[in-house]
Amino acid sequence: MFERRYRRTLAAADGYTWISEVRKKHRLYTRKQNIYWETKIADSHGNPRKKLWSNLTSVLRRRKSRIATTDNLDAEHFL
Repeated sequence: MFERRYRRTLAAADGYTWISEVRKKHRLYTRKQNIYWETKIADSHGNPRKKLWSNLTSVLRRRKSRIATTDNLDAEHFL
């Protein structure tokens, strides 16, 4: 809404309002992300080694894929 208003009017005040609202949104996202991770860490309090590392592994997508890869696939076969 603020971006549309600024693009329509090109007024400096509308530009400042738009930028401040975008910054508020980014702060909100950062706050929510921090709360999420603090909760994840707090939930793994009883067994930090297993729970915390399994959560981090899943988020970082370090688990090995179960899809078998074949060495026979190349561009020629797809053509």
